[in-house]
Amino acid sequence: MSEPTTSLAPQNLVSWDELHQRALVHDDLTESERQAAADAMLELKSVLGEQLFEGLHPLVGFFINRAAGPFKWAIWFAKVLAPIRHHPDFDRLVADLRNPERYGERMTILNITDILSAAGFAFTLDKEIQINGKPKKPDLLVQLNNVDPGLFIEVTTLGASEKEREANEVFRAISDALWLSSGLFRYSGRVERILSPKHLEEVLQKVKSMAIKAQNETGFETLKIDGVICLAVATEVKAAEMGNWARAQGMKPDEFRGPPVEVSEMDRLSFKLKTEQAQLPPDKTNVVVIYTHLFQGAPNTPAAFSALANAIEDAVYRHSHIGYLVLVFSWIGGNRNESYRLRDHLCINRERFDYMCQTFMLFKNRFAAKPMPDELEQKFLEAFMSQTGEPDERGDNRVI
Repeated sequence: MSEPTTSLAPQNLVSWDELHQRALVHDDLTESERQAAADAMLELKSVLGEQLFEGLHPLVGFFINRAAGPFKWAIWFAKVLAPIRHHPDFDRLVADLRNPERYGERMTILNITDILSAAGFAFTLDKEIQINGKPKKPDLLVQLNNVDPGLFIEVTTLGASEKEREANEVFRAISDALWLSSGLFRYSGRVERILSPKHLEEVLQKVKSMAIKAQNETGFETLKIDGVICLAVATEVKAAEMGNWARAQGMKPDEFRGPPVEVSEMDRLSFKLKTEQAQLPPDKTNVVVIYTHLFQGAPNTPAAFSALANAIEDAVYRHSHIGYLVLVFSWIGGNRNESYRLRDHLCINRERFDYMCQTFMLFKNRFAAKPMPDELEQKFLEAFMSQTGEPDERGDNRVI
C-alpha cells in the first residue's frame, strides 16, 4: 500500500504509546486486529523512533485520524518492515522514512519492493551504474536469484500541475468564505477562471457580503461578474428559487464548480517518463513506476482503462529500453477488486484498509529492444496480480 498523504498536523498531538493503547480498545477492530495493531505500534516505535512525532512528519496527521484504517495500515507497514530488518539497505531506508522530506518518495519505493518481494524478488536500493560515462542510481534493482541480471526500476511521483493547484486554492477559498459567512444556506454556481491573489481577495469580499445579506435580509442573492464568477446563495426557504436560477444558467442546483483547468495530463506523463527513463541503463529492459494524482476518474470499467491505455501506450513505445510503465492511482473512496486486460496491458483495481484504494496499470512496451525473459515477466506480472487475489463477489477478471 502506498504512503498516507494527509496535511501535516501540529506537534505533540500523538505518540506511539498512545496509539498502542488506542489500538487495544478500538471498537472497529476485531480482537485479533486490536492485538496486531498494538504490536505494530510498538514495532514502528522501535524502528522509526519516538522523535518522529516531535516534528512535522506526514504520519502525525495520518495517525490523528481515529478511524480503523490507519491501524490496519500500520499492521501492513510493520509486516513489510519486519522481514527486511537485516537487509544491508535497511538503515538507509529507515533514515529516509524518518525524514519528512524523503518519507513520501521512500514509501512509494517500499511499496514496490513489498509487491515484488512477495513474488520472490530480492532488491537492492540505489545501485550505482554508469550511463554514457556518468554515474546514475536507479531506485531499485530486483532479481529472482544471484545469476539473474534483474530489472532496474525507477519509481517517481507526478502531482497536480501548478495550474490545478491554483484552481483548487481558488475553489476552496470561495467555498470556505461561503461556509464561514453562514453555514445555513444553499449555494450554486461556477468560477470562470483562476484568479490572482488580489483579484480573489476582491471577489471574496463580494461573496461574503452577498452571503450575509441573503442570510439576514433577502434569503436569496446572486453575484455575476462576466468571465469571473456566477454564483447564487439562498436560505432553505428560498432553495426552489435558487434551483430555478441555477437551471437557467445551465447548472445543476447545489452544484459549485470551477475554475476550469486546461492541462494535458498525457503530455505531463510523457515528459515525466522521458525524464525518468534517462536514469535507466539503455542496454537492458527496465521499468518506470509513476505514482500520479487522480487526474481523471479511476479506470474501474474496461472502457475507461481502454481509453487511458490508447492515450498513453505510444509514449511508452518511444523508449526501447523501457519494458513496462506502471501507473498508480491512489485515493480514499471505493473500488472494485478486479482486473482488466487490453492487448498487452493490464489494469488491477483493489480496495484495502477501509476505503484506501489503488489502481495499478501496467503498460507493456511490445517494441522493447530486449524483452523481459518469459519467467521474469511472468513473475513480475504475478506480483502485481496478487495485489487483488481472487475476484470477490463484486469483481471479475476480464479481457477487453
